[in-house]
Amino acid sequence: MDKLGKLLKQSKRITDTDLAELAGTWALAPPQDLHDRQTYQEALACNPVALGCAVITSLCASSQYQDAFEDYIREGNEKGYWEARDMDSNMTGMCKVTILQLIQDVKTWWDSIYLMIWWLWLLEQPIDTFLNHPNNRDLKKYKLSWMEWNVLQDFEAILEVPHHATQVLSHEKLPTICNFLKAFERFYVN
Repeated sequence: MDKLGKLLKQSKRITDTDLAELAGTWALAPPQDLHDRQTYQEALACNPVALGCAVITSLCASSQYQDAFEDYIREGNEKGYWEARDMDSNMTGMCKVTILQLIQDVKTWWDSIYLMIWWLWLLEQPIDTFLNHPNNRDLKKYKLSWMEWNVLQDFEAILEVPHHATQVLSHEKLPTICNFLKAFERFYVN
């Protein structure tokens, strides 16, 4: 952009060589957040659930990462890093983030995937900024794009209903078909 501005200020005739040089400069410097220009289908194809698992695995890989992440959340709470947002993602002020132990998906505990995604979403801001921090260059590859976060949010909404139905049934001392049908009906209606 600076080169083009200089050429225009000089009021000189722009040659093909000048344009080729400008194109080469622009091609080498794509926008930094090109990853965030994904479509929903592209983000879905990247398997954001598996990416979320990779984020959690990387943050839980060592006690140093876990402690650094928790300290970063505390620091953000003290210094007001975290934004409160409304349903349309508009900033409404600052908030504090609860320090949660990240939950990994457990194959034998079916709704652990729901809880994993839900807690990932609760910690989205700290995770994003922590992975972007210069000290964590080796973790940056696990950063999710904006669209991948949206896909995860949709998965959370999809899995919320069966999670609640399961919770209702698992709280019964003696689950009966009548309670099962009520829970199933609630699941089907929602």
